[in-house]
Amino acid sequence: MTKPKPFRIDVPDEILRRISAKLADSRIGYGPSGDGWSYGTSSSYLKALVEHWRTAYNWREQEARINRYPQFLVNIDGIDIHFLHLAGDGSRALPILLTHGWPGSIVEFLDAIPLLSAAGYELIIPSLPGYGWS
Repeated sequence: MTKPKPFRIDVPDEILRRISAKLADSRIGYGPSGDGWSYGTSSSYLKALVEHWRTAYNWREQEARINRYPQFLVNIDGIDIHFLHLAGDGSRALPILLTHGWPGSIVEFLDAIPLLSAAGYELIIPSLPGYGWS
């Protein structure tokens, strides 16, 4: 295991432009029996989701929300693991490991971080392998 290195999310504008272009180029098909969920994802739901990601989702705002907290990368057994680490308050701070499930991400815990930190807990919040920057 290597020593954790400080990390900050900073996705280049060009990558965000490419993602936006791909979303704009999406072609949503039609379901075989109307627009329900019987045979997979509802096409109207998927179309609305793609439109939200293309026009309403603010990546930079989300990036800033996560970047408010100290982040690190550490290599464990050949796998880079991204995690947030907030030191506890005092020498007897109880550590809490917050892990997300599938599908999920560390974003699920962003609203809880200030509350747990204010209570003095030490927080370790990893992005599971295959998620975020892990």
